[in-house]
Amino acid sequence: MRLTGAAVFSTCFEAVLYGLSVFLFILTLWVLLRNRKERRVNWGMVSASSALLLFSSLQEMGVNMFRLYAGFVSIGPGLPGGPEEYFQDVSRVSCVLKSALLNVQTLILDGVVIYRTYKVWNNVYIVVVPVISWLCFLASDVGVDYSLAMTSPDSPSVWATNTARWIIANLVVALFANLTATLALAYRIWQVTRESAQYRTEGYLLPFLRIILGSGALYTVTISIALVLFLIGSNGVYVVLDMISPIISIVFNMIIVRVGLAADGALIPEPAKPVQPPTQDGSRAMPAVRRMFRRQTDTDLEMRDINITVEIAQFVHEDTESRSSQTDEPKGTKLGDTLSGSFPFFLPPRSNMQLLSPSHWAEVVFNFVYVLVQHVIIWLFKPPPPPGPEYPRNPQGRIAVIGAGLTGVSSAAHAIAHGFDVVIYEQSDTVEIRRIWKEYQLEPRTRFNTPVKSVRRVEGTGNHLQDDPSGSQSRWIINGGEDGEFDAVVVTVGTCGEPMRISFPGLPSASRNGSESETDNDDKHEGKEEGEVFEGDVIHSSELDNAHLEGKRILVIGSGASGVESVETALSKGAKSCVMIARDDKWIIPRNMVVDTLISAQPFGREMPLSFIWEKIVTWWNYCGAPELVPARIGLFESTPVVNDEFVKIVKSGKCQYVRGDIERFTRNAVRVKVRGREDKPGEGKEEKEYEGDVVVLATGFKKPQLTFFKENLFPEGYDRPNLYLQNFSTEDWSVLMTNSAYQNAIGTVGHFHIGIYMRILMVFLMDPDARPTPKDMKLWVDVIRFVKRGARGGALSFFTYMELTIWLLLFHVFRLDRLKWMFFIMQGWGVYPEEYKRARRQAQFKRHVFIWLFKPPPPPSPEYLNKPKGRIAVIGAGVTGISSAAHAVAHGFDVVIYEQGDSVGGIWTRVNETSGLQINSLLYRFHPAGEFGALSRYDASTDFLPEVRRVWREYQLEPRTRFNTPVTSVRRGKGTNPEHLQGNPFGSGSRWIINGGEDGTFDAVVATVGACGALARGNFPGLYFAESTADSSSESDGAPEGKREGGEEPETYRGDVLHSSELDGACFEGRRVLVVGSGASGIEAVETALAQGAKGCIMIARDDKWILPRNLLVNALIGIQPVSREMVSWLTWEKVITWWSYRGAPELVPARIGLFETTPVVNDEFVNLVRNGRCEYVRGDIVRFTRDGVRVKVRGRQDKPGDGKLEKEFKGDMVVLATGFQRPELDFFKAKLFPKGYSGPSVYLQGFSTEDWSVLLTNVMFQHGLGTVGQVHIGIYMRILLMFLMDPATRPTPQEMKLWVDFVRFIKRGAPGGAFTFFTYTELRTSFYGLVGFSLKPMVLLM
Repeated sequence: MRLTGAAVFSTCFEAVLYGLSVFLFILTLWVLLRNRKERRVNWGMVSASSALLLFSSLQEMGVNMFRLYAGFVSIGPGLPGGPEEYFQDVSRVSCVLKSALLNVQTLILDGVVIYRTYKVWNNVYIVVVPVISWLCFLASDVGVDYSLAMTSPDSPSVWATNTARWIIANLVVALFANLTATLALAYRIWQVTRESAQYRTEGYLLPFLRIILGSGALYTVTISIALVLFLIGSNGVYVVLDMISPIISIVFNMIIVRVGLAADGALIPEPAKPVQPPTQDGSRAMPAVRRMFRRQTDTDLEMRDINITVEIAQFVHEDTESRSSQTDEPKGTKLGDTLSGSFPFFLPPRSNMQLLSPSHWAEVVFNFVYVLVQHVIIWLFKPPPPPGPEYPRNPQGRIAVIGAGLTGVSSAAHAIAHGFDVVIYEQSDTVEIRRIWKEYQLEPRTRFNTPVKSVRRVEGTGNHLQDDPSGSQSRWIINGGEDGEFDAVVVTVGTCGEPMRISFPGLPSASRNGSESETDNDDKHEGKEEGEVFEGDVIHSSELDNAHLEGKRILVIGSGASGVESVETALSKGAKSCVMIARDDKWIIPRNMVVDTLISAQPFGREMPLSFIWEKIVTWWNYCGAPELVPARIGLFESTPVVNDEFVKIVKSGKCQYVRGDIERFTRNAVRVKVRGREDKPGEGKEEKEYEGDVVVLATGFKKPQLTFFKENLFPEGYDRPNLYLQNFSTEDWSVLMTNSAYQNAIGTVGHFHIGIYMRILMVFLMDPDARPTPKDMKLWVDVIRFVKRGARGGALSFFTYMELTIWLLLFHVFRLDRLKWMFFIMQGWGVYPEEYKRARRQAQFKRHVFIWLFKPPPPPSPEYLNKPKGRIAVIGAGVTGISSAAHAVAHGFDVVIYEQGDSVGGIWTRVNETSGLQINSLLYRFHPAGEFGALSRYDASTDFLPEVRRVWREYQLEPRTRFNTPVTSVRRGKGTNPEHLQGNPFGSGSRWIINGGEDGTFDAVVATVGACGALARGNFPGLYFAESTADSSSESDGAPEGKREGGEEPETYRGDVLHSSELDGACFEGRRVLVVGSGASGIEAVETALAQGAKGCIMIARDDKWILPRNLLVNALIGIQPVSREMVSWLTWEKVITWWSYRGAPELVPARIGLFETTPVVNDEFVNLVRNGRCEYVRGDIVRFTRDGVRVKVRGRQDKPGDGKLEKEFKGDMVVLATGFQRPELDFFKAKLFPKGYSGPSVYLQGFSTEDWSVLLTNVMFQHGLGTVGQVHIGIYMRILLMFLMDPATRPTPQEMKLWVDFVRFIKRGAPGGAFTFFTYTELRTSFYGLVGFSLKPMVLLM
């Protein structure tokens, strides 16, 4: 990380934490100062908290802001190394002051912790070591500050030898001082809790212990991270050290606030009833404790308010009638008073303590990160669903999926997402994961109640497999072939079929719910031997939903996951007790994401030499206090473990009895078992015991589904399940996939990414014949795995971990290099998406956008709907702004007529290149709420923008209201309207307007939306001659070669092609050198277009520099909300941020003479890279003249003004692109005097209204330069302001008021370069709108 980046990031993070510290400081003052009349205020704690906030404020708001300004603006840019050199120099006064402030805060925090420790122990010897550490820390503080101040200019870094030693010592001593004091305090709390446990049934001080440890851990972890980062030499240490300052204040105040919440009596929980103290014989209680209990009554022991006080070597319960009736201070020091310094210490219930708990916030942060990671996974790996049920229209293949379970639906979703058609066969009438099933259009592709009875090859296919893997593949028919032929079959029947009901002697042959038993009457034979059969209910573990278990004794047969779940379910339903009969032990691992992931990351299971370490870790973690439950005969990596957190606790609590043994037989109300020890094998039990029960739950699992529907010999001897290729493919035919249907035991593999990976491997086989394996290849793979894992118990493929599976899948690519090209597709799912999906998705992706739902005004139901309009408005121009304005008016009940001089809607967008598009994200450009575009993409003129403009035009019934090929030549007031009313009486009748000859009647208002781009502006350059390519274009020259104008000095003219930047469609750039005149957005687009079409190189001639912003949604939005543009001090920071972000490696491109908030910037991500890479040369200069094959330019430096260039150079080029923009349209059709001197564009009311008449609106016509204002929601706001004026005379402004607004803005922005109205940001525009509300409250309802 660079030091400049560390400075910015540290300030951002510190500011966030500083805000939290201020919030906690306010709560702390409330806790410490409330009820001052009833108790003494601990002014020491108030002073300490205030001091910490003061020093934190000085460091954050004072020193850090000064360093940012100095580093990026005032001092840093002038240094040889730039801002990086400034931030590296630690000898500067600001850096030393910053260090001193941090050290003072640390001293205060550690001092308070030591003080609290002393008050709790009331023993000075306990705090000797912490006090010495605190003094050492004080000395190291002085050493650090002195060494920083005296750092040599030759090596001004914190890692200089002398400085580094002091800093390391400082961090170590700070860590040690805080740890010793915190641990001493925590130990005392724990000691109190342990000693008082014999008088209280629950640990009343344990929450307080968590407060101390949690708060201390937050500070300790931060210091430890800073120390580690410093030792490894990372600049990230600057970020962490800046975060320590607010964390110190947070830790200090957090403890006070959390305890202060307990002062409210409503939060005090009922204390547990104390246990009768032991008698003197054998009692360990101290004399003071025994005396206390002798004088307490039962009533005293049940009082709500109990304070545990700490005295030297004794613990006393002090009962009080209530806090208000206390008259004498209790002897000793209350923990609550020690902590907060004012009030008795009552711990509230856990729910009331969690708000400010570090562990609670750690959990919140973890959950947030977890959800964020899930969204990142979805964003990275989720394959896009088909746009509709009719897709894919041109499938790459057809796949049959047998089973609509989790694996089946997931496999089918992956297939259809990548352009394969699927049919799902399900024997039942339900499906799992229904949301994905519906999202991926699988509902019409699922055949419910359709058991698969036959899967056979189409005759004449599949014989190629032995010799030629690239030959014709197998084709499959399911059942009778009703759904046609398939290219592959995916079997997802899983490993759990029908419930397995093992027969036991004495157990009824049929369970109470009528399901069949697995016995063939052997149990009846055994039952007749002893003449008794179990009389209670017998149910399978999968049938517990409706079982009545309350008050009953439950016998659970089986120790796997279903058995553990049965125990938990039975106890949750009120069962009296449970006994689990375990024939085999199962490992139980914690339900912890990190632990489960690490265990599944063990490669090759038990074959790894250190696999026993995980068994030790799980034993210590999960079986603490219950070592008898730890499996002894089976390893962790030999069978599928159970993931559970509660079962061991249930056994330890006595609610469930765990019995290893072999069932002898069931009696009428019990079961006889030969009990075994941990080390004994099944059948070695000797001691016979009987366990009574009312209900038997058979947690005996499920039968493995059979694959008898395959009519081909796909699983030969030795290569049956689980001995398959890659664990899932038939070794006889790669087109048969058995996802999750061949496994026996595993860790970390159920339902994970491997479902998609296997499916994509199958799709690769279908798409690429060269990647297909032969049966010989697949059997060889199985044999190799057998050899590698030849010592594995139960067989090489009977158990594997997720890491082992991943290794196999990676080697699948490595051993066949021709498959490497598919690696990213197989492992991540990237690269294979049907083009038809993309096209359809672009058309429909924003139809559900919340923006449309919230803000889209309802269109009129039909063209003739407005029979009685609220008013009539003329709209001049059918461009984007005109269509949007008219749509808003019609939606609110006003009739409109649109006048357009061309023959289509779209305005300037109909005259740009096909490759043109709006620079910013479409989310920031909403020309109308009904517009539907991709949220994070830019608009493309031909594919996105114009179709949406036309759609809105039609949706709002504007087609019959548009007059094409009708240029407006006259806009005048009608007879009978007196504009003089505006001066004194805004309630008078408004102006009435006539357009051209009045063919459409009169209008109440006129909206001119002719925009800022009219005819083409081609410039006037000596030596350049071109023919105008369009009828409406115009040039500032008279079309004659400019060389002839200079008195015959040099009659040559440029011989190459000359194009305007809007005429690039069809131009031939390949192999040519292109000269681009102009540095704005159109010039950059011309460079990108030329290079994309094979231009040899580009030279951009820039008369004026333009700022280039990154195409980043967040950055663009933040810059657009800069209020009052350059008049805000923060504009300097934004220029530095953009310089660092966009111009890294190309500082010569940064504009020097013009600020970011002075002209409209360009939004682009690629142009700077093109200049860096040498594909485009950027030249600042003034064009002298064009020659026959180039242009002569007087080159300028970054600081030079136009015209100051002295060095003349000639640049060769085969083609000239004039990125000289467009001429601004004239408003000469207005016959009334609407724009008096001083109040013409852009100096008009609210940047859009004539100051002489509010009924004339010029939306997007008067703007010159701006940020974040193009086409945003302000089009609708302007239109609704006009509608408000028309509907409510009380809101109409007079000319004096409108001119006053203009003059006021001029005064506010009197120092703005170029004038007050030449540049403004989107927030500045919105401020103007809100100002309209502020000066008059009536517009508030209609404005927004």
